[in-house]
Amino acid sequence: HMTNEEREARLEAEQSIRRDEVTLTCPKFVSDKAAKTFWEQTIERMEGIELLDDLDSEVLGLYCVQLSRRNELERLRKSADQAASLAKTIATLERQILQYADKLGLTPSGRFRIARRRAENQIADPDEDLFG
Repeated sequence: HMTNEEREARLEAEQSIRRDEVTLTCPKFVSDKAAKTFWEQTIERMEGIELLDDLDSEVLGLYCVQLSRRNELERLRKSADQAASLAKTIATLERQILQYADKLGLTPSGRFRIARRRAENQIADPDEDLFG
């Protein structure tokens, strides 16, 4: 539930940090085919959502590499004698993937948090000049 002032502040905040042109470039460490596919799919799904900036390329790259590693570990787990050990590793990796996704704004809570923080930074406190 936002007031009109809060809504306007959120829109202004979003506009203030947008670049005219964002060109996310796939980092060199995103080298395997699966990670590159995740990169392309994520970029495609985010079309029209202006959360990421050129500065986010490395973090998005790490996210894609982790997704690729998770898939490879799942494949190995299905055919390995050490399935329990791999399952723990996969669970840890999945938690890290979710953390990256949240930081990148790829989850609903991540997008909400980013938008709310931007709006809060724009709302002027009417009593700001009263306290030294």
